[in-house]
Amino acid sequence: MNYRVLFLVSLFILLVGFVGLFVFPSGGGEEAPQTEIAGQPSDASAPTAEKPAERLITVAQLKRDIAQGTLLQAGDYELSELNVAEDSPLINNDLKSFFETSKTQSLQGHLMAESVKAESFISPTMVISPKDPRFLVSSLDPKQEVAYRIYVQAPERYILDTVNSGSYVSIYSQQNNGDSENNGERMDLVKLADNLLVLQVNIYEAQTEGNQGTENDNFRRDYLGYVNVKINAEQVKSLYTLDKTAKLIVLPTVMKDENINRRGALIRNIRGNGG
Repeated sequence: MNYRVLFLVSLFILLVGFVGLFVFPSGGGEEAPQTEIAGQPSDASAPTAEKPAERLITVAQLKRDIAQGTLLQAGDYELSELNVAEDSPLINNDLKSFFETSKTQSLQGHLMAESVKAESFISPTMVISPKDPRFLVSSLDPKQEVAYRIYVQAPERYILDTVNSGSYVSIYSQQNNGDSENNGERMDLVKLADNLLVLQVNIYEAQTEGNQGTENDNFRRDYLGYVNVKINAEQVKSLYTLDKTAKLIVLPTVMKDENINRRGALIRNIRGNGG
């Protein structure tokens, strides 16, 4: 009887051992490899996070503080192109479509619609294009300033090719010098106003067979376009006192601040050489 019990107990122990070998993992040999696999980076077949889509944008960053109502000059800002994510807040400052609409790659002569601090980015809503209907009204003090239009004929075509919105010009009167022996053959240029800000430069479209123009065709055949300058009421009065034969000419001029800086540099150089 005891032998039978021992036999059954031994048989039970053997069965438990076989079950343990084939059903449960072994103690030491396989845990280490499992830990190493868990610590390894995911293989190529594992899904990876997608890189967000990017967009190339054009931005303008101010170099100095700009007050509302100021016409931007080329030195007031710096243009650059950036690759940014589609969800980047810089997208709001993208000027690419603004430039495409205005058919220009510059902000010179554009009006600031609000005051902006240096190093800020300019958004399309901050500037008003010279072609915008709001531009002239927003550029002037209606109590004392007007936008005076000077028409340009073919011999002065260089004016339209030279000046831009935001440039500074002087107005001259081309007139007879008053010499009785001259018989109108000699003309003088008399300066009437200096350092006037150019608001707009407009060139008329050339007429073609498909584009015959409007009722102003005869006028536009005589003139190529015009330049709009900011001028005060007193200066306008002086223009109306000119002889009917006088012809207005605009020429580029140096801004007052720039002229003062040049004079200061010249004086410093003279002093330095003298020392």
